[in-house]
Amino acid sequence: MDSASFKTSSENEKGPSHKKTVAYAPEDRPRPYTRRTIRDDNLDLHET
Repeated sequence: MDSASFKTSSENEKGPSHKKTVAYAPEDRPRPYTRRTIRDDNLDLHET
């Protein structure tokens, strides 16, 4: 169980980083781009 907890910490650290990108993405690009950013986030999560 300790191992799982450690993994969550790593994911949590990556979470805020990705969220920051999505935060400025919508402002820089139209709405459709925001959706694309979320898709990239999902891909990154799968890759990890």
